[in-house]
Amino acid sequence: MKNGYIYTIIFMFVISVIFTGALATADYLAADRIEVNRLLAEKKAILAALGIEHDDSDAESVYEARVSTGQVRDKTYYSGTDESGALSAYAMRFTGAGLWGTISGFIGISADLSMIAGVEFTEQNETPGLGGRITEEWFKDQFVGARTSDGRKIEYGDGIDAITGATSSSNAVLDIINDFIEQNMAYLEELR
Repeated sequence: MKNGYIYTIIFMFVISVIFTGALATADYLAADRIEVNRLLAEKKAILAALGIEHDDSDAESVYEARVSTGQVRDKTYYSGTDESGALSAYAMRFTGAGLWGTISGFIGISADLSMIAGVEFTEQNETPGLGGRITEEWFKDQFVGARTSDGRKIEYGDGIDAITGATSSSNAVLDIINDFIEQNMAYLEELR
């Protein structure tokens, strides 16, 4: 009986070492490709926040042609241009607390700083099928055009709806957007 337990323990240890090694090797070999994909996903998120239309196949070239990066004090911002080359919007990274973890992404503000140009999430840990629906286009699109220049906080109602069954996640997004506007509009004002 003892030999059976020892054999089982040794077998599980050997299998664990083999599969852990295989996964570590695969991760090491794919590290460069993973980084390239991460950067491309970030560029797509910035384009979406700036309200710049693109296809997955041409996202890289559209980003290079229509987005530039700058610094204002200690903040990095991205400026986007329209088809004619005129400044259309600014985008900045945001991070805030969701119900189950951090929600991160980019928020775009129109060039005249009067309204939201786009919202794109790059990281979220909300409940799949409920709070995780914050990444759906209908939810993000309803913030586009929301006024930022009149000093009022954005609230649900007047064309902006929370996700049914995900009140905490919906409120977290609203708080993040309002905090972003409150904390970053002064930086963007310096760019005008």
